[in-house]
Amino acid sequence: MHVSRNKTTTMALLAACLLGSSAALANENEAKHAALAIPAQINLGNHLASADTPGKVWLINRSDEMIHLVKIKGNCGCITLPNFEPISIDPHHAIPIEFSIKAPKVIGKEKTKTLKMIFRDHEALEVSVTIAAVESPGEVVIEDEPKDAHKGLIAVPGILAYGEVEANSVHDGEAWLINTASQAIKVTGAKGGCGCSTMPAFETMTLASREARLVKFTIEAPKKDGKEKATAITFTIAGADPLKLPITMNTPDARVARASSTTK
Repeated sequence: MHVSRNKTTTMALLAACLLGSSAALANENEAKHAALAIPAQINLGNHLASADTPGKVWLINRSDEMIHLVKIKGNCGCITLPNFEPISIDPHHAIPIEFSIKAPKVIGKEKTKTLKMIFRDHEALEVSVTIAAVESPGEVVIEDEPKDAHKGLIAVPGILAYGEVEANSVHDGEAWLINTASQAIKVTGAKGGCGCSTMPAFETMTLASREARLVKFTIEAPKKDGKEKATAITFTIAGADPLKLPITMNTPDARVARASSTTK
């Protein structure tokens, strides 16, 4: 999740941007919910017609109380959750929800279906899943899929792709660190890949198994139009290799930027 602001933006506009960032990650009901599903929209890409394709979403309990997930159902028979069992999630902990969905039967077709998560004491959460059928799927790249191959610690989302942003703007971002290991993990530090990123509020943390912590940072866009930025925030871990959270953004072509400024 991220929001942007120009360096000369007033505090009132900043507050409006921060409010808008919640809507970008989840809808209004989700913003008030004790749980958070990441990603809220999954695009599994292209697959062979009728092929069973695995997917995963992380469900985070961001509240101070235990929540009880009693059921998950898809809105079509093409979605299955063979390993699901009702579960209680501790405060500030996360669990992976694994499912399978069949690609459309007809080549060239795309479909979007819904996973509905039902809780005992809270409103349901919904996650949309999109998949397309092609004759030859080629390489499938899911940018937001965390790298579970890391020794226990993952970042969700696994990549922060801001897309096109205004030159010389500053962006607020955040991601969840989740300990997928069975033992505790100590995160000893966090550092941006350039002087353009900062994490002033970061503190050393020890995460229990399945514990989730939200980390926040800021990053500056390129100062000129027509530029791309690819950087990362690196989290150092006691006794393990560091974890990198890639960040990408680009500023518009100079001609596009000038045209846009003249229409304002």
